[in-house]
Amino acid sequence: MNIKIQQWMNWILYDELMDGKINAPKQLLGNHDYGEGQMITTYKPHSVSCKVIAPTGKTEYDMERVDDRGFYALYLPKKKFQGTKYRLVTQYQDGSTVISADPYSFESQLSDFDIYLFGEGNHWEIYKKLGAHPMKMDGVAGTYFAVWAPHARRVSVVGDFNMWDSALHPMNISRNGGFFELFIPDVGEDAIYKFCILTRYGEEIYKSDPFGNCSQFRPANASVVKDITNYEWQDDEWIDNRKGVSRVDALRKPMTIYEMHLGSWKKRIEDDDNGFYTYRELAPMVADYVKEMGYTHIELMGIAEYPFDGSWGYQVTNYYAPTRRYGDPKDFMYFVDYMHRNGIGVILDWVPAHFPRDAHGLGRFDGMALYEHPDSRRGEHPDWGTYIFDYGRSEVSNFLIANAIFWVKEYHIDALRVDAVASMLYLDYGKQDGNWLPNEDGGNENYDAIKLLMKLNKTIEDLNLGVFVIAEESTAWAGVTAPVAFEGLGFAFKWNMGWMNDFLEYMKLDPYFRQFNHNRITFSLMYAYSENFILVISHDEVVHLKCSMINKMPGMHDDKFANLRTAYGFMYGHPGKKLLFMGQEFAQLREWSEARSLDWFLLDGEDAASHKGIQNYVKALNKLYHDYDAMYYNDQDPMGFEWISCDDPQSSIVSFVRRGSTAKNQLLFVCNFTPVDRDGFIVGVPCPGNYTEILNSDAEEFGGNGRLNAKPIRAVAEPWNNRDYSIKMHLPPLSVTVFKYDYKEPVAKKAVTKKTASSRSSAKKTVAKKPVAKKTNK
Repeated sequence: MNIKIQQWMNWILYDELMDGKINAPKQLLGNHDYGEGQMITTYKPHSVSCKVIAPTGKTEYDMERVDDRGFYALYLPKKKFQGTKYRLVTQYQDGSTVISADPYSFESQLSDFDIYLFGEGNHWEIYKKLGAHPMKMDGVAGTYFAVWAPHARRVSVVGDFNMWDSALHPMNISRNGGFFELFIPDVGEDAIYKFCILTRYGEEIYKSDPFGNCSQFRPANASVVKDITNYEWQDDEWIDNRKGVSRVDALRKPMTIYEMHLGSWKKRIEDDDNGFYTYRELAPMVADYVKEMGYTHIELMGIAEYPFDGSWGYQVTNYYAPTRRYGDPKDFMYFVDYMHRNGIGVILDWVPAHFPRDAHGLGRFDGMALYEHPDSRRGEHPDWGTYIFDYGRSEVSNFLIANAIFWVKEYHIDALRVDAVASMLYLDYGKQDGNWLPNEDGGNENYDAIKLLMKLNKTIEDLNLGVFVIAEESTAWAGVTAPVAFEGLGFAFKWNMGWMNDFLEYMKLDPYFRQFNHNRITFSLMYAYSENFILVISHDEVVHLKCSMINKMPGMHDDKFANLRTAYGFMYGHPGKKLLFMGQEFAQLREWSEARSLDWFLLDGEDAASHKGIQNYVKALNKLYHDYDAMYYNDQDPMGFEWISCDDPQSSIVSFVRRGSTAKNQLLFVCNFTPVDRDGFIVGVPCPGNYTEILNSDAEEFGGNGRLNAKPIRAVAEPWNNRDYSIKMHLPPLSVTVFKYDYKEPVAKKAVTKKTASSRSSAKKTVAKKPVAKKTNK
């Protein structure tokens, strides 16, 4: 062995390399200055020989074989190769020859500032540093890999490009510790990889990339190298129009949301677990249908990669990768792009509340609790069998907030709906006494989660991109949608779970018993303006033996459909934005299942008229909602809603008005929750004028019997419902009737003063004294 090589070698690092424990391989491998010369070393197991050549191939040097395990070294008295400007030519035992750049000659891509910002929890583009990124370095094409694993003894990149051999590409630890990185030449898009992590306890575990942009199609679970930086977006007009829309602006805008699970909306092949349409195939089908139905937004379940279909996407393993079930990352970009070009907003379900225990996922990522809280009383959900994020750890907080920003910036998502917020806010959520750890003040509030949510919402709002965040929060926690500046959580909207529970319980009752539960449809107005609410009938309400919406309704066939039309009509009239889960817009009979398509065949079956009627009705409701800003403009202002009558439980009839931005085109809703036909029904109205019916759920096109108010009804000055004016109408059974009117100030009665009364009295006296003309003869 060359004496220079023997003198230069760090034999401790050499032993670590051979034992598979090295975490600083660049200290041993690569291109090193040595006095006036240089030392180049490499490790090529299963090889016969190795050479160093110039990139042009004109200069070459045989490397000295240091051992019989594949370690080679070359000492040059004078520097011949600068930095990365050389190639390794390796001949293997199977006769193959490989020419490649040296992975250990490239400089680090992680700066001290990157590490500092991440440690502070404020690196919002950390996903551009960690993960796998195809790139060119010094003219060499390859992929840069980086991962955060502070408890790891050693991390290697393994994949289909190195026979999954952890000895071939050990990663280099950062100077500040906790980060491992390596640029591997000639590894390009579609390469499959994992991180092989040697834990402090000597166990090797294989993990998919927490920041990876793509995963394998399940059940395979390795990460896949993808470049997501060069998609050519076509939605500039949409994005420009969205910019600068404030939370106040958003409250004034219409929002009717169609909640979707892409894999079961429509399937290419039924009874096939893999029979999905792709993102690109779904895009025109979804856009055409959603536009036809009149929805403003879609909300997508299950986009971030998850292993188990039955979790619907709420147990995520790869937060930065769209699920491979429907295609590649750029295919999902195309899907969002297509929605925007068709005027449809895209809301993404996002799950920072917990993550699954799958061996390849985030759990015990580097052999110890890292993303999850180390104390099981804080770090585990016993009911769900999942881990809870350690919200108080800056790097974990950064991982989550950066992920939200990632979907907004890289995929142009318009809003995020945060799942299971209540489980984040309360330390004892779903836990028995003794199985949870109180906060520092002895309470059950999760201070770390609260800080995270406030920081998330403030950060998203400060981006000024017109993007908003929605909370699925099921408790009475105060200030969920209050701005962070006012010590609220800062969400733009909150799902109104209280309304949903009360309303569905009411609608399930036989109409006779509704009179005894009248408060279930009126109580929600007591708190309607306490938060910025979205009224939701979501996927959770049509699964697990809860029945589909149509089968929640009481009565025989026709009564069920009439009840459902009444339910949807009242929902659209009630203050708050709207969300309806797919399939319920045409009264799907069966509960939803992620394993099959919606029951589209109902629209062509023997009872097609009933199902098409509901579909037409929802379409008409969406059109009404869009055409009349009284339906949405003042959702968060009490002046936008006023009861006409809400205190007649015996008849189970309520009436109310909705007001928009002007005095014109205000709306009167009359809702009959009993199967009693009421011809000549009198309802008080707010002002004189004509009341024109613009929607009646009993119309034949909706599956009703056509009992309409065909002509405008003129209000008469006959007091009713504590109003000076009223109208007489036909109110069909189990129906919602909507009238439009222009508000006019009632003609004021002239005030009677003493002076006026005296004048009138004098006039009467004068008339009384007027002489009577005498008859005359001719």
